[in-house]
Amino acid sequence: MAYHWSIHNLTEYFDAVTSKEDENAAVRAAVERTVEALGAELGALVRNGEVFACVGVGRATPPVDALIHATVGAVVIDVGRIGLLHAAAAKLHDDVSGHLVIGRVDDEFTGEERQLLHGMASVLGLALRNLRTLQTERALRTEREREAAERLLLLNTLGQRQRLLESLLTIQRAISHRAPLQTVLDAVTSGAAKLLSDAFVALVLTDPVEGRHRIESSAVPPNDLDDHEALVMEAAEESAVLDGVITQVSDGGGTTVLAAPVHIEGITAGSLVTVARANLVDVEDRREMLAAFAEHASLALTDARTVEAMRDAYHDSLTGLPNRALFLDSLNRALQRATRLRTNVTVLFIDLDRFKDVNDRLGHAAGDELLACVATRLRECLRGEDSAARLGGDEFAILLERTSGYDAGWLVAGRITNALLEPIALAGREVLASASIGIATSDQSAHSADALLRNADIAMYGAKRSGTRRAVQYEPSMHTDTTRELELRADLSQAVRRGELRLQYQPLVNLTTGAAVSVEALARWDHPRFGVVPPNVFIPMAEVSGVIVEIGEWVLRRSCEKAAAWRAASIPDLMISVNVSARQLDEPTFPDVVARVLRATALSAEALTLEVTESVLIPDPDRTIEQLGRLKALGVRIAIDDFGTGYSSLAWLQRFPADQLKIDKSFIDTIETSTQGSAIVRAVVDLAGTLGLETVAEGIETVPQWSSLRQLSCTLGQGYLFARPLAEAAVVPFFAGASALTASPVDSVAGFA
Repeated sequence: MAYHWSIHNLTEYFDAVTSKEDENAAVRAAVERTVEALGAELGALVRNGEVFACVGVGRATPPVDALIHATVGAVVIDVGRIGLLHAAAAKLHDDVSGHLVIGRVDDEFTGEERQLLHGMASVLGLALRNLRTLQTERALRTEREREAAERLLLLNTLGQRQRLLESLLTIQRAISHRAPLQTVLDAVTSGAAKLLSDAFVALVLTDPVEGRHRIESSAVPPNDLDDHEALVMEAAEESAVLDGVITQVSDGGGTTVLAAPVHIEGITAGSLVTVARANLVDVEDRREMLAAFAEHASLALTDARTVEAMRDAYHDSLTGLPNRALFLDSLNRALQRATRLRTNVTVLFIDLDRFKDVNDRLGHAAGDELLACVATRLRECLRGEDSAARLGGDEFAILLERTSGYDAGWLVAGRITNALLEPIALAGREVLASASIGIATSDQSAHSADALLRNADIAMYGAKRSGTRRAVQYEPSMHTDTTRELELRADLSQAVRRGELRLQYQPLVNLTTGAAVSVEALARWDHPRFGVVPPNVFIPMAEVSGVIVEIGEWVLRRSCEKAAAWRAASIPDLMISVNVSARQLDEPTFPDVVARVLRATALSAEALTLEVTESVLIPDPDRTIEQLGRLKALGVRIAIDDFGTGYSSLAWLQRFPADQLKIDKSFIDTIETSTQGSAIVRAVVDLAGTLGLETVAEGIETVPQWSSLRQLSCTLGQGYLFARPLAEAAVVPFFAGASALTASPVDSVAGFA
């Protein structure tokens, strides 16, 4: 709570302190704000053994001894009528003595709260020193106006004094309003140059690592073209070493150089230097003026360092996006506003698909580059009032305010999906990123940030189950589904060992003759409690968890064993197809696994077809081509499954060593009802013929579909029209009944029955 307060109210805290007329009032305001921010019951400023501006004891005598104990490290103090308090103390700026002390009853102060207390004490010290400077200037003005107008050579009129104060006030406002640091520093040098009669002014800072001095900002009079760098660097170094204002007069009195130290959190970090072309008579006035501007440069640098530290605590260093803590804070405040305005808040939970593959293939540096690029594209998909965050790893979140219904979430999800379609160059390769997106809105019984983000997370897992590059809207029923999924995911890792998996075989027939020529091995999971778990449920789980590698090897070995036995017994020309997952294909040793299985089962390599989905081919085509080439060298056949549903299908096809194209069922469904559907299938078949590839139509369910495909010269087909997936014992009888040549599709279907 307190740490969040510091981010949004540090400027207000600084303004509240510096707006007071005197130091006592400023201290009182600072103590009150500190107590409020950190949820304390007691607060005070302790200086030289005395207590100032004690808050929390009413009119009672301040507990001097207890507060002093806190300044020397006591973390628990005994305070009279209040009792024991957890205590924390922070020292003010080095130039301003004293400690800011607080105490509270319930909880110890966390490390973050102590860090915030130190930051507030530092700001208080700087503010007090600034007040003293201004008070000194006011006193000096009064004294000089009273004693002798001639002593005010630089500020000899009230208008000049006013310009000084206005210049300093402008700088203070720029600091308070978080103007860019370089803008503030330029205001310091330009303001000092004007008030020092257009003298040359430069701010010199010391590199904390290399120790070199560099001019960070400078103001050069229009008619002064001389190179003052050597004089400036010499004076800056001397002032920094002495940590005081110094004066250097050149031989002959032609040039006077003044330098005042600049600090960052009390540590000397450089100097503000001015060069004048004369042996000046108003040197003391100029020294004081330069020191005042140097103090403001110190304030700006220290403030920037404090803000930078707070930003680092709440932002992801890789992408620059807010982190989980800041996102949840922003989400909570957005929900509060939505309640007042009677609007909704929408959250998108984004998880990159197959991000681990990028790290494994191209290295973590490439993975970091991908995350940074994705973060940039996410920002470009949002309105100015929306925000993105990196929650950790490859997970991101989007916050959309003032939404109504579900349209806003779907609209942004669509933009993100399209934005990620553009290839990303990583480590000399082009990679396609995709993401699964969960969408949740605040009108779905989620009234806290944690609950709303959890709902979006649950929806994201629903998207993962549906495949890559998907978005899913949260529904309350998903909680039950998620609990069941967690149980299934835990049990899936043991499914092979427990013998819970089995295979079914989907026949492929020659569309011209109707003869069965091949089978596709399909994994099935018989769960002991939930019964048969559909493949579209457990296969994505296995992909995400990595268990798919073990399952895939079991399927490969078992199907090759059965195919070899069937070929030896009664179906000598039987071909068998086995699906290969993206994870399997990513394994460098996968071709060796295939070779080992072929040897162990004595199955001819040409009898085995390995099916890979088109979406697997695209993300890293060069590596995929290399792996497929190694598999082709074994003599096995390669089929591209779900052809036509991927990205840039035709452009990539000719690069892959494929033998067979499997036309996706979605195109077969429309072949009789849509001219476009028929045209697409014809184009695929013609393309395959040109490239010398065999075509397989998936999901054939009607005789008209079969007839149309036969007329289009599609080679093979599979679907419920011919047979549903068969148990092992039903394969041989099916082939026996479908072996004869048939004259027409109708006769053939009748023969299968």
